[in-house]
Amino acid sequence: MSGESYIDTSPQDNSQLYDPKAQTAFADPIVRCDSCQALVRRGTIHKLGCCDKCGNRRMRNVLIIKENEMQICKDWDLDADFLALFEETDEIKPTNPIKCPRSAEDPNVA
Repeated sequence: MSGESYIDTSPQDNSQLYDPKAQTAFADPIVRCDSCQALVRRGTIHKLGCCDKCGNRRMRNVLIIKENEMQICKDWDLDADFLALFEETDEIKPTNPIKCPRSAEDPNVA
């Protein structure tokens, strides 16, 4: 092949495209649709193979759950340990100290 792209135009068997019994790449009980940003249960992906709101097949791991979404998750009876990962806390996590440039009066300046 000299710089040409190859496109497979051979007929495909539709049974190869989606298998509802196949393992998904997500271990979490919910994921977020990449298109409409809706929360989608893993069972829905197993059943439909796509987002039940918009039909998109691209999903992402959930990083943030908003307050109204948290109530929906509780209604879905998701694992409490999983939901605890997204609860707000007042805990301030330590960060690296702010690095300030040294002044000319600093005796440690070489």
